Amino acid sequence: MPEPLSEAKLKFLMRDKRYWHPRHADPAFQAMITEGFRSLYPTPGRQAESGQGSPGGDGPVHVDAHKRSGVPVSEYYRNRPGQGGSTDAAAKVRRARTPLPPPDRNDVTAEELYNILDFDPGGMGEDVHASLSPAKGMSAFILSEFAHAATKRNFPTAKKHNDEADAFRHAYFSFEMTQHLGVDAAKRFGDAHEISGPNHPDERMMDLYNNHVGRQLAKDPANIGKSPEQVVMEALRAGRLRTRPYPTGK
Repeated sequence: MPEPLSEAKLKFLMRDKRYWHPRHADPAFQAMITEGFRSLYPTPGRQAESGQGSPGGDGPVHVDAHKRSGVPVSEYYRNRPGQGGSTDAAAKVRRARTPLPPPDRNDVTAEELYNILDFDPGGMGEDVHASLSPAKGMSAFILSEFAHAATKRNFPTAKKHNDEADAFRHAYFSFEMTQHLGVDAAKRFGDAHEISGPNHPDERMMDLYNNHVGRQLAKDPANIGKSPEQVVMEALRAGRLRTRPYPTGK
């Protein structure tokens, strides 16, 4: 039986154009990488089938009461490492009803924002998400290039880091992903990007904020028929985006 590919080897293989480039895509090559990650991070159902873990792993698993992002929870769905969310209905309602703080508000903690946006800093990174959904992973990569190009057109002299251009790029990327991949995939890949390339917490909070706004803009019926650049620039001018890191002092 061949030795399973290591995560480092799989990540190396993902750089190959046969995996991520639309014109060079090789389904067999993509499938090999996908299966490689599934072998490393099997779902609970597959763990049970292979004799690993416990049967019935697809259901909720009760754990000792603790806090996640400052919110008490006592029950989690166990999926791949870092994946899953609270099954506490009350916690979900609280999160849904908690409004996003205004973009100019500075007294926001990372725990508070993570909870509002349902962001898990210990979740899966981009490589794993892309391996599980190769087509969406390739689309996200291409859309990120579109976002960089749009940012360069609108901010040709900007540094594109922790400023208006940076806010525009994140919101634009999330807007495009939401329109092309759906809001759930847009959130998964947006969160995964912040996990794979972690910035300072203050900067990560800014990026997560603008990612969320981009998704909301794409879901707004009032923006149907408008170009992403127009919508995001209007939001930026209206003060809806966060244009500087949060001063948490961490």
